[in-house]
Amino acid sequence: HTDVGGRVAGGNACDSTEIYQEGLRIPPLKLYDQGVPNESLFRIIEKAVRVPEKVMGDLSSQVSALYYGERELSQLVKTYGVENLVKHQADLLDYTEELTRRTIRALPDGEWDFVDYVDDDGIDPGPIAIAVHLKKKDDEIHLDFTGTSPQCKGAINPVFATTKSMCYAVVRTVLGGTIPNTGGYFRPITVTAPEGTFVNPISPAPVAARALGCYRESHALFGVFAQMLPDRLFAAFGSCELGIAMAGYDKTEQPWKGWVQLDFQNETCWGGSSDRDGVDAQGTPTGNQTIIPVETMEAEVPIFFEEYGFLPDSEGAGKFRGGIGMVRTYRYLTDETMVQMRTDRMKHAPYGLFGGQSSSTTKITLTQDGQSKAMPSKFMITLNKGDVLELNWPGGGGYGPPLEREAGRVLADVVAELVTVERAKEVYGVIVDAQLRKVDEKATLELREKMKKAS
Repeated sequence: HTDVGGRVAGGNACDSTEIYQEGLRIPPLKLYDQGVPNESLFRIIEKAVRVPEKVMGDLSSQVSALYYGERELSQLVKTYGVENLVKHQADLLDYTEELTRRTIRALPDGEWDFVDYVDDDGIDPGPIAIAVHLKKKDDEIHLDFTGTSPQCKGAINPVFATTKSMCYAVVRTVLGGTIPNTGGYFRPITVTAPEGTFVNPISPAPVAARALGCYRESHALFGVFAQMLPDRLFAAFGSCELGIAMAGYDKTEQPWKGWVQLDFQNETCWGGSSDRDGVDAQGTPTGNQTIIPVETMEAEVPIFFEEYGFLPDSEGAGKFRGGIGMVRTYRYLTDETMVQMRTDRMKHAPYGLFGGQSSSTTKITLTQDGQSKAMPSKFMITLNKGDVLELNWPGGGGYGPPLEREAGRVLADVVAELVTVERAKEVYGVIVDAQLRKVDEKATLELREKMKKAS
């Protein structure tokens, strides 16, 4: 939801230190009982959030979806009868499990390890390790997070249920698309993590900004499966796990009318793999978010976008390069705009695999009164009219040695202005005449031989 109350608009502040700061906490209660709305509960929610018209509208949409689901499920009961429907559901779960076990059985047995890192939690400066041990035997997979850092003070801790969901999602992606998407494929997969660690925090750990930790879990998981299946997996996605909440008040109305805009784009491109480049400007298997068109936001909130596009030379170089990073620049049109930024990958870039290079790192620049300064990956600040915030996303990791990349592919990237002539020469060893749109094949061959000898 756009807002859930709490100390920061959007409820997603990464610098909260306990769950009580993160918004309205409600025990399991019925919104409706026998079709009758619980008006007291609705009013509590309405008065606890900054943009009640959006939150209550979205809540009504969710209730409508449940009614629709109830109607369709009732139709199935009417068609098949309760006993037959329950039997068919059980059979589908069993069928899914059998297909999953059969697919797992075809994978190599063994044990593998991988570690990826979160830069910091925005409070303590140290890195947070996410360690994954993969054990595959016969038709079962076990994923263990022993060795992961302790839970952090900041609100990026993923709860254990979400950790398990990321494991299931990654395994589902690795196994392929022929298995029905039911809970039956969970059965051959076990997940363990010590309590009190980053991936299995204990109360009152703050968790509202947990998407950062969740997506980084998936990077570590894909990394460990890449050790098992190097020809089938890809390098790290291009991402900084962006979560930016912007909010303010229209003071021309009485009482002041609040506005909240969430711009969440956790991952923006794919890493390279054994036979293809990472896909540019494309979400990933574990996400379900799309990019909000800048025109939509400009029409609804006091923000102007000065730039939104690809960021040249941001890819992880490789035989198959990672996807290209992106730039998004916000100019604020009103005073006292609260901005809460949650990103990462400033210190630990999206990784490359098997000789592929890491991509660029995240860069955030704030310009006020003509003066620019670099910003940390996580912060909360009040900005005024005319202030400009530029965010550079990293690209995806590369796969395989860059000097093995086909010169024609490098030329195509230069022509598309995704890679500069200088980077083509320095990283890929390809001499490009951009005006003629041509590779100097002789000079390229000589340069690559020289670079190989020097490496």
